[in-house]
Amino acid sequence: MAQPPAPVVEALEYGAAVEHLTATIERANRDPVESIDALTEAIAVFDGFAPQLSADVETLELREFARLSLARAQRIAGRPELAAEVMDTAIRASLGAELPADRLGPSVLALYQQRLAVLEAQGYATLEVSCEAPCRIFIEQREVASVPPLLLGRYDVWVADVAGRGEPLLEQVELGVAGEARQLAFGVTQIGGAALGQPQPADRRLMPRWASVMLLAAGTVAMAAGATVVTTAGKANDNPNLLAGAAALGGGAAAVITGGVVLSFDDHRARHGGGRQATLSWTLRF
Repeated sequence: MAQPPAPVVEALEYGAAVEHLTATIERANRDPVESIDALTEAIAVFDGFAPQLSADVETLELREFARLSLARAQRIAGRPELAAEVMDTAIRASLGAELPADRLGPSVLALYQQRLAVLEAQGYATLEVSCEAPCRIFIEQREVASVPPLLLGRYDVWVADVAGRGEPLLEQVELGVAGEARQLAFGVTQIGGAALGQPQPADRRLMPRWASVMLLAAGTVAMAAGATVVTTAGKANDNPNLLAGAAALGGGAAAVITGGVVLSFDDHRARHGGGRQATLSWTLRF
């Protein structure tokens, strides 16, 4: 069955995620290699914020820069394959927009240009989304109105009824064959995110993807709050604020580790077990 839809996320959590991403990028500028895991997790949190992130151009650009920073960090760590993989994700998620790779130096710019050429040479494919009523479509947390061709690769697709009826459809779409046109159906009467009239593959994830992402988000928020309390509470071991802050910091770290491990495992299994799917366009049925 399809994954359950992500719940509505409070504005406070989104704001905390933005602050955390900003702080993580700053740390990565000072120590790129040591910040690889933190950058990966801070970026992944935004998978559950499609409507908020799509309306926030500044944070969309910040996430793009975070991915470029992560590619740079992987290259510095001597992992060229992972650097290329991160750069490919950044290029696909930009939906054709130019990325500011030159801001991170000539080596990152060269990697960006190389991977862009490789992806463009592989070609494009299309996915038609049929909606029973007017719908909103988000690709990689970007709302699309007129849809350009999409490079081959993997994308997060979020489809929701404009009027807010029913549950949104949340899919990970693997675009595998150049020129192929695939279809995805969305109906407001769907149950649990399963598209009407479309057979759904069995869910092989340990945890719904939105749940893993939200665990990461909650953990990062708790860690940020705990770190703030610990910093301001002083060094007295019997200070109750210090103990509370340390507890929040530890609990947040545990949530981040758990969410990160489950998300990484499930995404790896999805990547190696998924079928071929592939510009996204849609039609409306009235």
